[in-house]
Amino acid sequence: MQEFAVILMLRNVVTGVLEREMCRIPIVAHGALVQNAYVTEDGGTLTARLILTVDGSIKDWEYEAIYDYYDTETFAGLGLVITEKPEFDNPAWEFSFPFIEDDNRLADKINGIIHLHSRETASVLEAIKEVEGDYNVV
Repeated sequence: MQEFAVILMLRNVVTGVLEREMCRIPIVAHGALVQNAYVTEDGGTLTARLILTVDGSIKDWEYEAIYDYYDTETFAGLGLVITEKPEFDNPAWEFSFPFIEDDNRLADKINGIIHLHSRETASVLEAIKEVEGDYNVV
């Protein structure tokens, strides 16, 4: 497997400009699910933001079905704020949480989120096969 990593940059919340590198996080699996990752600061509080999507392209009818079937409760207890990101071509979610200064702990958290997201999206894609008629309305 080819090595993949994300470089978390501090992003200015007003201008959107990436200001400085915070850390480099190796992604152990499912790197294709990572749409974006960065850190924001608000009132001295750093927040990590990880935007994950689905692997590959999807059919038009699948877009809404994926959002409907995706269960954010999969991530309960992880201290995440999860927000749907409908502005992307494929379904995407932003997972935000307090930035962790320890790179190893941060990497474990990010890789754990990606792993759970991968399992959840695989489950959703399998489940929606049975409901195509409910979404694929001509």
